[in-house]
Parts: sequence; structure tokens; C-alpha cells
Amino acid sequence: MSTKDGARGVVWAALGFGMLGDLLLRPAPAGLGLALWISALAIAAIAARPRLASLGTSYSVAPLAVAAALGFLVAWRNSAIMQGLFAAGALLAWTVAFLDRPARAGVTAHAAAAATAIASAVLAPPLVLARARSGAPATAPRRLKVAVGGAFLAAPLLLVFGSLFAAADPLFERYANDLARSLDEALGHIGTSVLLAWLAGGLAAGLALARWPSDLELGRLRPEVGNVLGVALALVVALFFSFLAVQAGAILAGSAWIEARAGVSYAEYARHGFFQLLACAGIALPLVLLADWAIPPGDRRRRRMTALSLALVLAVLLVLAAAARRMALYVGAYGLTELRYYASATMVWLGVAFAAFVVASVRGRRDRFAFHALTAAAIALLGLGILNPPARIVAFNVGRSAESPAEFDAVYAVSLGADAVPVLLDALPSLPPGSRCEVAHDLLARREPGGGTDWRTFNFARARAQTLLAAAESELQALAFACDLPISRSGATRRVPRLPPSRG
Repeated sequence: MSTKDGARGVVWAALGFGMLGDLLLRPAPAGLGLALWISALAIAAIAARPRLASLGTSYSVAPLAVAAALGFLVAWRNSAIMQGLFAAGALLAWTVAFLDRPARAGVTAHAAAAATAIASAVLAPPLVLARARSGAPATAPRRLKVAVGGAFLAAPLLLVFGSLFAAADPLFERYANDLARSLDEALGHIGTSVLLAWLAGGLAAGLALARWPSDLELGRLRPEVGNVLGVALALVVALFFSFLAVQAGAILAGSAWIEARAGVSYAEYARHGFFQLLACAGIALPLVLLADWAIPPGDRRRRRMTALSLALVLAVLLVLAAAARRMALYVGAYGLTELRYYASATMVWLGVAFAAFVVASVRGRRDRFAFHALTAAAIALLGLGILNPPARIVAFNVGRSAESPAEFDAVYAVSLGADAVPVLLDALPSLPPGSRCEVAHDLLARREPGGGTDWRTFNFARARAQTLLAAAESELQALAFACDLPISRSGATRRVPRLPPSRG
């Protein structure tokens, strides 16, 4: 297969995926259609590997297999956050396929592969089109220019005459309006198809044209710059341990000392600052990677820089432990939310990433760090899907409501979507009366008679929730019908409207 033929194959495949995407992705909400498109794109790239290899390039299929698997997970959970994480993970897996040996690639190589994937998705399609058209007769473009020029010249005339004819004849006006709506819909389909074809073609062309060696490294810093970086790292380490010393002193001194010094209660002091500590840990990760890269192996300064890096890693792990303690107190006082849950998951991943850095640094295999960190991220995504954060959040908050009934937020619990419905239905008998009424009423509002209208929006969690809601409809109707209690919602008092009893 020649290069020109390969470019034409990429163009036709991209157009096919563009039209397929327009067919699958138009209905809302996201579900099986989006999952199929993401997975089909990765599977097609795997299947095309033998043909693209004749262009003189090859790529790893393992990252593409991970992208296909993450794409399918979009149809598993109904949470928009989870679906977004799965889709982002699939895109990140695509970037790893731009490396010749992903398991041995360092941070620099992974960053170059990610930049190349983004650039190819945006810039490669025109290059592929130009290559596909090379050698084609020039008559077709010339005729196309004539047709486009004539249409452009006729556009204002058609608009003027069409407006006058529509004003003169109601029947013609009706036909013109129908035509305008059809054209508007057609332009929407064309625009969606072109956009998705551009993305698919760019990624496919990038795989065929670009490959980054796993041993790619940036040039080293000058010795004096490395020394400056060492001083900066030492000062950062000192600041981290100063903060930890304050934390230890506060714990030993007790609540009275804290209230006198900070002007807040011990509970408020302990619950404050989790997200700031998480940000500190996140910023420290690229800093230790920079320090590890700055001094080449064999340099006499490397031992000192490694010691400073490991000291900072130890400090960060202690800061993460302090952040975890604060989050536990914060959640115990105010309950669990999606932001707090995903922030805690990010904290766990950061801890694993720092541990991977320590192992790679001690073993002298820092080129393995990026692969281990990304593998941990993929496992974390799968773990979040298995754990089902919305259900965990509702179960935790329901448990808290047994001690503090007034603190259960029924509106927020139902807003977590279909993933939380099974837990909410199981917890209904144990909820406070007012919350039970609110949950029953809002769950009934989420009922979709007929089980949905489009297979492209199918989602396993949503389908299961609808099945459970259909089975519990009579019970929910009875709870909502019998309840007429004042409900506080966003600071305002309202009454749950009485619903007629179910006809079934």
C-alpha cells in the first residue's frame, strides 16, 4: 500500500467515523452511542495496525485496548463526572500509543506523545487531505470552484426573491420554511460529521506518521542552574517540615492552645484546609520530577539532590496524611459530596504516584515512573467505576442521618442520578419522614415510562434504576401521596404535592 493510498484510506475511514459519530452521539444523554463510538475508533486503529505498518511505522495496541475498554465504561455508570473521567482516560490512553515502548518511556516522552496526539488531532487532517489529493486531476477542483462561486453570487439574490415570494404566497412561505428547517438540520448533521471526522482522521494520521522513542529526554541544565534548583528545593523542604512541625505542635498542645492562637475552635481548625494541602501535594509532584531530571546520572551532586527529593516526598506523604485526617473530620461534620469523594480519590492516587517515584528513584529506573503512575490512574478509574461514588455518598449520608436527621439533604441525594437510585430505594424506610417524602416524590419525577426512547442513550445504571423504580412505583406513590409535611429546600419552605394513587 503506497503512502498516497494510505492517506486516502485514512480519509475514507475518518469520513465513515464522522458519519457514524453523528448517528450515535446526537441523542442525549450520553450512553451506549458514545461508548460505541469511542471504543470503535480504538478497535479500528488496532485492526488497521498491519496495514499502517506498511507505511513504515508501528504502534502498541495495548494502550488502544485500554482506550476501547474505558470507552465501553461510559455506558456503565450514569454519573456525568464518571463518564467524563472514562472518556478522558480513553483519550489519555490514545496518547500513550504514540510511544514505541510505553512501559519504558519517561515523563518527557509521555509529554511529547500527548502534545503530538493533540497537535495531530488539530493539524494533521489538512496534511492527509493534501497527500490523498496528490496526483488527482485538476478538473474537479476547478469545477468545484465554479460551483462554489456561482452559489456564493446567487445567495443574496435567492434570499431577496425568496423573501418576496414567501410574502406573496402563504403556501410558498410554508414550503420555504420547511426547506429552511431541513437545511438547518442538514447543516447540523454535516457540521457534527465533519468535526468528528476531523478528530478521528487526525488521531489516525498521527499514529501513522508520528512515533516517539521511549528514551527521549530534554537537554540537561547547566551546572549552576542545577545548583540553584537544589537550593530552591532545600528551601521548599524546609517550608514543608515547618508546616508539619506546626501541625504536630497543635496536636500536642490541645484545643485550648489552638483556640487562643488561631481564634477558631479545634473542630474548625482541623476541618479547614484540605483542598489547599491537596494542591500543595499536586504542585510538589512535578517539582521532584524536575529535580530528578536536572542532575544527570553519575554527577556528584545527584546524591544530594536525590536526598532532598526523598525528603520532600516524605514531607508530602505526611501532608497527605494530615489532609486525609482533615477530610475525615470535614466529612464527619458536613457529610460526603462528589467533590470531597473525588478529591479524596485524587489524594490516594497522589500518594501512589509519590510511592512509585520513590521506588523508581531508589532502583535507578526513573524511566518507569510515568508508566506506573498512568497504570495507577487507569486502575483508579476502574476502581471508581466499581465502587460507584454516588451510591457510596448516599449510603454514607444516610448513615449520618440516623444521628442527625435534619442534616440529610434529600434533594442532593436524588440529584446524584441513576447510580444512587438502588441505595436510595433501600434506604427509604430508614430516612426521616420529611426526607422520605421528598425522596419518593423526586424519584417518581425521574421515572421514565416505557424504559427510554432511544437505544443510543442506553446506560446500564439508568436501565437498572428504571427497572427498580417501576417495581417500587406503587410504594413511592403511597409515600408521596400520604405525606404533606413542610420541607425545607434551599432555605425556603415548600410542601410536597399530593400525587394521585397509582392506577396499577
